[in-house]
Amino acid sequence: MTRGIKTDTAEWVEAERALDPLALGPFVGALSFELGVPLCIVAKMIGVHEQTAGRWVRRRSPLNPKLIFKAVKVLSLLCWMHETKYRTLRGSIAQREAQLAIAFDQFLTASRASQKTTQEV
Repeated sequence: MTRGIKTDTAEWVEAERALDPLALGPFVGALSFELGVPLCIVAKMIGVHEQTAGRWVRRRSPLNPKLIFKAVKVLSLLCWMHETKYRTLRGSIAQREAQLAIAFDQFLTASRASQKTTQEV
């Protein structure tokens, strides 16, 4: 665990999800824990420091409104991974980043294919 991120973050996130099920931060946090995506990778994808992402998923601070679009992209990827029952990421941080990059490419391919199907109808 890196400096500043508590080992009980998953429990905090679940408690916050129970208090406010529609809160974006805890929802992203719950999906990332379920799928094995470390907060440091979520933070990097959104463009914030790891501690900021930790506070956001535990609802201790709001996300900067300028970053909402990036957070929604991360949420979309995580929701797709959850819905398609994508395998849980394993290994070191570098290995998980590589696995997530592959998942992201598959997500883009699937979304482009569904756009073509929708346009044909």
